[in-house]
Amino acid sequence: MKSANVNCLYRKISDTETVCYGRFAAMHTRFDIMLWGAGLLQTALGGIVENLFSVVKYVEKMANRFDPASDVSLLNQGDDRRVSTELLQLLAICEEGRLLTSGYFNIGAGDVKYDLSGVAKGYVLEQIRPLVCAYDSLNVLASAGNSSVLAVGHAPGRDCWPVSLTVGGHHAFELRNECLTTSGVTRGMNPHIINPLTGSLVERYGLVSVVTENAVWGEILSTALFASSTTDREAILQRIPHRVAVFADSYI
Repeated sequence: MKSANVNCLYRKISDTETVCYGRFAAMHTRFDIMLWGAGLLQTALGGIVENLFSVVKYVEKMANRFDPASDVSLLNQGDDRRVSTELLQLLAICEEGRLLTSGYFNIGAGDVKYDLSGVAKGYVLEQIRPLVCAYDSLNVLASAGNSSVLAVGHAPGRDCWPVSLTVGGHHAFELRNECLTTSGVTRGMNPHIINPLTGSLVERYGLVSVVTENAVWGEILSTALFASSTTDREAILQRIPHRVAVFADSYI
């Protein structure tokens, strides 16, 4: 059954190919998904978007600290009865990220012990990936809040998914089964990233974008790079695999 929360538009690009543009709200942000594949009809593409929405809502129920009934909220309240293997694995990755970033990434830096807001979008994109890859001919570009992007396959007529960032200058990326993650603060935004080493908000404007193979590690890396001092950035970059790191500090 089609969800009222999911909107899809379709464009036929050949006799056997249709592009679907899907959109839905979840996890306090907007998800935009573009998908297409040879032989996949409009009905099939719409069904895939519905399935992706279900995956996102499942992760939201697990990782949303603002929902008092979520798994992570219950854990923050001292109730570990609903701590799944899945949540434990995510917490273990976050701890590894804390160690590899010298503490500049830390899910316990705020007002609760476990705040997964900094990795939730990347995590949900990684949960989407196997569903997408189950279709041999499916190509997908999925964006969570325009700051976390997963690219699988390629755009029509291209050998990659081209993605551009226009804030802080123009930066063009060609994504091939990769993730693009951006962290930072622009004018008009309230500071929201904490430097865990000081416990204070990072009071500056700027953006950090990274291209990685895994969206969770993209979240960890971009967040840590924005919070860190310029002298600590190189050490962090050497520890966490990535293909590209772009710093947009000068536009402000």
